[in-house]
Parts: sequence; structure tokens; C-alpha cells
Amino acid sequence: MKSSKVILKNVYIFAYHHVCKKRLPSAARVTPGQFEKHILILKELNVQFFSLDELFSLPSESSQKRVAITFDDGFSCVYENAFPILEKYKLPASVFLVTHFMGQKSAWDVNFGSRRPHHLSWAQVKEMAGHKFTFGSHSHTHPDLKSNSCNTIRRELKTSKELIEDKLGEPVNLLAYPFGRFSSQTKQIAKSLDYKLGFTLIPESTIEEPFQIPRFGVYLFDLNLFFKSKLELNLLYGLEQYKLRIINFLSSGTIFVKNMNQ
Repeated sequence: MKSSKVILKNVYIFAYHHVCKKRLPSAARVTPGQFEKHILILKELNVQFFSLDELFSLPSESSQKRVAITFDDGFSCVYENAFPILEKYKLPASVFLVTHFMGQKSAWDVNFGSRRPHHLSWAQVKEMAGHKFTFGSHSHTHPDLKSNSCNTIRRELKTSKELIEDKLGEPVNLLAYPFGRFSSQTKQIAKSLDYKLGFTLIPESTIEEPFQIPRFGVYLFDLNLFFKSKLELNLLYGLEQYKLRIINFLSSGTIFVKNMNQ
């Protein structure tokens, strides 16, 4: 059940997936040019950038918008295209890894006949870890953590956490739920495995619970005006929230197709 206590206000966490030049049959991507323009918009708005491991050292309220950049799935295009841009502006970011597919093609995703994108290799992850990047779990094989058994959820989260900790030599405290989906059991299991924070794809700027932290998804059709609306309380902001909730609902279609193919 969601706590009524507000922990942090005016916090905007953005969730990207692909940052690539190639055409993919997915709206969960932006071009490198789009991504850099988003960074420039944020800088023009004078936001405070922070790393997720700094989240709860932030003041609970601030007149300045606080922003974190995250990437789900850990695709290699993040290393190729987003990493150089973030280095250019000396900004932190966090990547959530699907550990079973490190250095491999994304066999977990539904494919519509296009070439499957590759995931980051451990060598790329280690290089990025030395440059203001933090890494968290996005599970081991990217299942739906809301509908699976408790044993499956525990295995997914435990295996992923241990693999990242073994490769990087640091504790892993961050978890982003695949498809943004979770249950009360998911949160309880994550907490029992010593995760500290769980991230959703619920588009809100107020944090009320450590294992239900909202994020704003960013997509191909997020042109400059729509991207800016994610941070501004106007009519477009309301439309933006509605749009993101529809996208999150439609992501269950991927889960349905995967289940049909099993």
C-alpha cells in the first residue's frame, strides 16, 4: 500500500531505453541528437542533476527542479551514443541491467523481424562505472515481476544483484522493475534482498515510497515541446501524464505476446 508520507518533492527521473541512430520497431528510443537536445533543455531550465545514489541526501523540498537520467535494459547503444554526450556535459546517469543477456542480443524482447539490439558488455559497464555511471538491476531475464511466483521473483532479483556486485565489486542497491510492473510481493522480496530503492514508470514528481519511485519515460515522439512539458505544470503536463500511462498500459502487450510464445 502506498505511504501517505511525502519523502521528496520536485524530483524528475527520466527513463530512456535506446539512444540510437538506427530505426527500430519501437517508440522506446530517441536519436543521439534528440538526447543531446534534451540535455540542453534541462540545462537551460537550470535543473539540478543528481545521481540516484544521492537521491535521499537531497533536501525534501526545493524550488529548483532535481533531475536524474536513467536507462532501462542496458543496451549497447547507451555506451556508443549516450555515454559520450553525458561525458561531454559531465553529468551522472544510472543504467539498469538485464544480466542474463550481457554482451548478447535482446532475446527477451518481442521481435517483429528486425535485427535485435545488443546489450552492454561487462567491459563497457566497467568503463562507464568509472565515469559518473551507477548500475542497478533490471532483473536477470526481464520477466513480468508482477505476475510471476515469489520464487521466480526472488531468483531473478537475487541472481541479477549478485552478478553485478561480483563484476563491479560494489553493492547494488537500485532496482527498476521490468515493464514498470510490480506487486507488494515484488517490493517485499526486493527489500529482503537488500535493495534500497525500486523504480517504476509511473509519471510523477513526488516520491512517497522508496520501492515505488516514479519516473518519466522518454520516447521517440518526445519532441522538444513535449519533453519540456514533463517538467512544467500546465495543460501539456496533464496530457503528458495521460500519454505515459497509456504507454505503460500498452507495454503489457509485450508480456502477452511473450507468454503466448512460451
